[in-house]
Amino acid sequence: MASSNITKITVNLPTPLVEFLQEEAAREQVPVTTVIRRAIKMEQFWVANELANKKILIEDNGNIRELIRQ
Repeated sequence: MASSNITKITVNLPTPLVEFLQEEAAREQVPVTTVIRRAIKMEQFWVANELANKKILIEDNGNIRELIRQ
């Protein structure tokens, strides 16, 4: 990413969410920013599919379940 395409923001998060981000980043050996970007991209995916009236399904031990965004 070119630096001109990046905007710095500040967010306030509950401590348990910050701890999760830090733990996930450490587990995957990536920066916390990478974990946050992935979360935002996942939200974009949810919204795009919701707007297109699509369902998101997962297979769990042979059972198909629909994921519901809350």
